[in-house]
Amino acid sequence: MAASPQPPSSAPPIGREDMALLAELKRLGDWTRAVLCTLARLGVALRNRSPSRARTILDALSVYPPYKAGQFLFDLMEWEDFMLDAPPPPLMPQVFEAMSFERIAAMLDGLRSTIDPAIEQPARGSLRASAAWSVPPDLPALDASRYLYEDVVLGLWDRAIAALDAAPVADESSAGASRAGAQPAPEPRAPRANRARKSPARARKSAARKSPDRGR
Repeated sequence: MAASPQPPSSAPPIGREDMALLAELKRLGDWTRAVLCTLARLGVALRNRSPSRARTILDALSVYPPYKAGQFLFDLMEWEDFMLDAPPPPLMPQVFEAMSFERIAAMLDGLRSTIDPAIEQPARGSLRASAAWSVPPDLPALDASRYLYEDVVLGLWDRAIAALDAAPVADESSAGASRAGAQPAPEPRAPRANRARKSPARARKSAARKSPDRGR
């Protein structure tokens, strides 16, 4: 004789502990997304002001393994989709201020001295102990047609430059008579043929975001 069916349970499929952990993960995800989008929008602003300077910076960084590792992880974890597949998050006004770079530099110095105890501490430019700058509120929006990893890198570069006590780098938009007698800027290196750009999968996703049929 077949057993009689049991009435459906009214208990939720997951418990309060599950809900609390999922909420914490969402909070961490929202924070991470806001940091990435803020950096990318700073990068868009730098690229809009000085396109050849931005290209030269990216070409110079592209030979370093950390740049390539970041690019690999950015694509592997699909952070571009993570950044774009939701309404724009609020800007993080103090993202990567001077104290952030001081702590990162201290961690790297500790790693180097662990590997080679005889190494001397490098002489770096003085970092402002308390940065008084914040992210501009009128940053341009993200451009889904571009490779956002490059914009994130440019935004991080922009914050690093802001943290250093160095002479400001003139933007191309402010070029003029003040450049008379200055050394010419180096020509940007020609892009390598195998430079990573949008993969076909990312290109399809970008096209799907722009499609008018999306969401119907």
